[in-house]
Amino acid sequence: MTRSKRKQMKLFFIFVLLCFAAVFLIQHFFTQQGIAQQTEMLFKETDWLIRSYHLTEKENWTDDTFLKMSSTIDDTQRLVLLDPTGVILYDSDKNKNSEKVLSQTPEIEALLKDNHEKASFLDKGSALGSDVLHTGKQIREDYELVGIISLSDKYYGIEGSLNRLKWGLIVGTVFLFGTVYYLQFYLESRSRRPLKYALPVIQEFLRHPENRQKIEIQSQEWSNLYDSLNQLMKSTNKLYFQQLFSEEKLAFILENLTIGVVIFQTKDQSRNLNQVAKDLIRESDGLEEELNHLLKKAEKTKHEAQKEVYFSFPFERYLNIVVKPLYFSEGENTELVAILYDITDIRKIEQLHSDFIRNLSHELKTPTTSILGFTETLLDGALEDSEVSGKFVEIIDKEARRLSRLIQNILLIMRTEQEFDVDSIIWMPAGKVIQEEVEHYMPQILSKELSVTQEISDEADVMPIPREHFQPIIKNLLENAVNYTEVGGNVTLKLQISNKHLVLKVIDNGVGIPLEEQKRIFEKFYRVSKSRQRNTGGSGLGLAIVANYVKLMQGTIELESEVGKGTVFTVSIPQMF
Repeated sequence: MTRSKRKQMKLFFIFVLLCFAAVFLIQHFFTQQGIAQQTEMLFKETDWLIRSYHLTEKENWTDDTFLKMSSTIDDTQRLVLLDPTGVILYDSDKNKNSEKVLSQTPEIEALLKDNHEKASFLDKGSALGSDVLHTGKQIREDYELVGIISLSDKYYGIEGSLNRLKWGLIVGTVFLFGTVYYLQFYLESRSRRPLKYALPVIQEFLRHPENRQKIEIQSQEWSNLYDSLNQLMKSTNKLYFQQLFSEEKLAFILENLTIGVVIFQTKDQSRNLNQVAKDLIRESDGLEEELNHLLKKAEKTKHEAQKEVYFSFPFERYLNIVVKPLYFSEGENTELVAILYDITDIRKIEQLHSDFIRNLSHELKTPTTSILGFTETLLDGALEDSEVSGKFVEIIDKEARRLSRLIQNILLIMRTEQEFDVDSIIWMPAGKVIQEEVEHYMPQILSKELSVTQEISDEADVMPIPREHFQPIIKNLLENAVNYTEVGGNVTLKLQISNKHLVLKVIDNGVGIPLEEQKRIFEKFYRVSKSRQRNTGGSGLGLAIVANYVKLMQGTIELESEVGKGTVFTVSIPQMF
């Protein structure tokens, strides 16, 4: 159909609608006029009854008065009088069901409940017969409600004629409109034939793009269009699954990342967080406020925002927060991506490295200074004095040995932090390793008159153990016990198999370790402040070496100590190591 014909059809359709509207408006206007006129007539008749029978005076509300009033109204009318509570005192209609019908009419409810002075209601198809017009009015004496008078009558209107006219116009218009519409439909049906077949298939595809859809070619006239639509749906279906796969892959990556990711939608202020981000926000008091601040900053400046934040509660944590806006069409950023890097371990490693270098420098400085000082003294003339030079040489030898031990311990620490060659491991019975170390420290044991006891089970005595790993543990624990046990003290070495673990216990009755310092006893270069002094010759690396080698053998180490009573170190190493 041409554009002009479509315009004509639209104008005709609008004309028909206007005709319908005019008919309904005219009918409504005359109907309302008829209702208003009859209502006014009934109200005037009601006022006449009130005045004629002095109903404003309560003493006139008698059955005789009601009968006289009833004789003055028409046969089609109905007179009802009610007291102020709504109880019917008189009803000219003798129908027994009329009381219930009347008490439910809206005009009575308006007079009693809403306290209206007068009210009316048109009951179409009422229970009393045909359409009935009800009117009601309050009767008052000195502003006090005396009762309610209701006068009803059959409704006389012109609606019958109006309805016949209305339906005649409607039927004629519908017939004319139907004829024109049929002609239009017949002419347009051929041009709409492609939509008839293609549109349902396309709509179903839009609702479920995961299902492959295909339009069956019904006519060669539209085959090119159908082929193009089929190819488009095939390509869209493929893109849908590619997008779905990408979303699933992205979701998997986000949930398994070790960094926190927050995606913030600026339009609806919504957020998507992976599990790491949720955990970090829950475990870092104040993180959410810092994150909100950076998100607002990045959204306002449209540039990347970054900040490193330290949290001390409930866990000590360093976080590096990076917020970057994502730009789309026309430069609008509809998303912000926040990355939460937990750099706590990095900062701790940096701190440990700094402490290690500082302590190492201090430990190297002490023996080196002594060696250089005494060497300069000897070169300046003290070498001629045999007694003095002998003492100085002894001191230089002592400090040199101390420096050598320190270097050896540093090398041991470094070896525990590197991968080891399994093929180069030398396996020895655990009992033999212990015996070698006891013999090595026998001069110190004898000089301090210590009692060293070995309690080694037969099974543990012959159990093979990597010597390179087990020897530093025995050496440093035994050296620690010998150095910090008073003259005449006791040291016990226990070795046994328990629950498929090789368990070593080194027990002494030495000076002990304060409880508040036991947590740090395995740190590099850490010494207990009072009971363990530098003059014992320790470097502060021995127990750190022990802890590293125990960890290297997948074992555990425990400490029990009490000041003045002694110390127990318990090392447990899996048999299958």
